[in-house]
Amino acid sequence: MVNTFESGQSAASRFGTPSCPLRNSSVQTIDYPAYNGSYYQGDAPAWVLLYNSSASHGGELIVYAANGTAGEVGVLSGSASTCGFEPYNPPLPKGVIDSPRAATIATETTPGRAFVSEFTHASATYTLSFEKNDYGIIVNDIPVWNILFNICSHGIMTSFQAEVYALNGTVDSSGTAFETC
Repeated sequence: MVNTFESGQSAASRFGTPSCPLRNSSVQTIDYPAYNGSYYQGDAPAWVLLYNSSASHGGELIVYAANGTAGEVGVLSGSASTCGFEPYNPPLPKGVIDSPRAATIATETTPGRAFVSEFTHASATYTLSFEKNDYGIIVNDIPVWNILFNICSHGIMTSFQAEVYALNGTVDSSGTAFETC
């Protein structure tokens, strides 16, 4: 995640719930450092990585990496129904493009060029997952980068979002949305 300002959040409140507690945490706070680089280039000063096993549906490991170090945010433990674990989590195939390449592809779309040319600073989130249906459930083994840029300016939140297939760089969708902030 890339923020134009430094922010932080309690790991337990961000990831855990009473019915799905966060256990074995060595990282108490998730800090998102301010980033002075170009938000649209696919780089981020902090990453949150989620791991779950296709063999075991009883936990999800969360790791936070920033400033050259990584720490265990914790393991979510509980039932699949209370934690919302993905029942199908395929392994990443070889040949997945990296976030800088995915961001470049996204910003070469018409809405991406327009957003970047209008906003020199914005927050960015880069998420690598698998193709999902409208309910957020993984539907196949196709890895997809979801790129989201947003900024609140003059009471309007402007967001650019693109989905880029991570194996061949094809843009599945891209567009801009507006709402009050």
